[in-house]
Amino acid sequence: MIRFNDIQIKYGEYVAIDNLNLEINEGEFFTMLGPSGCGKTTTLRSLVGFTYPTKGQIFIGDVDVTKMPTEKRGVSIVFQSYALFPTMNVYENIAFGLTLQKLPKEYIDKKVREAAAKVQIVPEKLFNNVSELSGGQQQRVAIARALVLNPKILCLDEPLSNLDAKLRVELRNELKKLQNELKITTIYVTHDQEEALTLSDRIAVFNKGKIEQVGTPQEIYTESKSPFVCEFIGEINKIEPEDIKVIGLDKYFLKKSPLYFRLENLSLERIKDSDIELKAIVEDIEYTGIFSKITYDVNGVKIRNIEKNNGKQLPKLKDEISLYLSLENVMQFGEKNE
Repeated sequence: MIRFNDIQIKYGEYVAIDNLNLEINEGEFFTMLGPSGCGKTTTLRSLVGFTYPTKGQIFIGDVDVTKMPTEKRGVSIVFQSYALFPTMNVYENIAFGLTLQKLPKEYIDKKVREAAAKVQIVPEKLFNNVSELSGGQQQRVAIARALVLNPKILCLDEPLSNLDAKLRVELRNELKKLQNELKITTIYVTHDQEEALTLSDRIAVFNKGKIEQVGTPQEIYTESKSPFVCEFIGEINKIEPEDIKVIGLDKYFLKKSPLYFRLENLSLERIKDSDIELKAIVEDIEYTGIFSKITYDVNGVKIRNIEKNNGKQLPKLKDEISLYLSLENVMQFGEKNE
């Protein structure tokens, strides 16, 4: 288990991380998610040993590693840029950490080939120069270089951000499969919500140096604990306080703070007797293949839902229709009306 206890990290007068408390379980795929500058990479660097906290303690198991040198922590990291040595071939890059330890050549050779096989680098590629490799192949080399040291913890800092969309999806699936096979504690830093939701056992959502929420992907998405998490994770309808009465929800919610509900929580059909009917006019239809996103006008307020393109008849532009909203899926950060 990894524990961050009351961690503060300052750069001069600037507080990058303040009073951070977090536990990461052994063997889980844990993601630190948030926008640029929110503190997620700074937190990761403090675990690896590149940054020392101003206050607080970091534990790996029962060992206080707060001031421990990086090489003694049992942590390996893969950087966004991969940080490979361009003058070395694939084999030399993977072997680098072991070579520094002056281990026997036979041992190094065995470990390099094992690590390469884990990330599907074929033996013929081992003596290629890394500059000849694609972005996806370079990423595999960087992961193999991290794994060859048999770390207790693998850290990945935005490792897919330099790749095209199709390759990101492919390697994302491979990363999760690899982590499941190795059972290695993996900490993943990203600003990409889809990556986080797809890969993670649990997610910590960062905002301005603090953690807004920690939970499973489903908890983060369906039970968001703050306005920031609601708006940062996925697409959502936000109803401003002045519009709550306009669309007829003032009987159920206070008018002092916004309402939030996901696009899929609004339906063209009544699912439950308790669903609220909203009269709407179809304003825009965005076809995305499997789904269509539809924008409606409800008494001048814009709201959206998402519908599967499964052969059923969808509404057309300017149609006047009824929408149905499940009250239990509406989030408001304030008390409901009595």
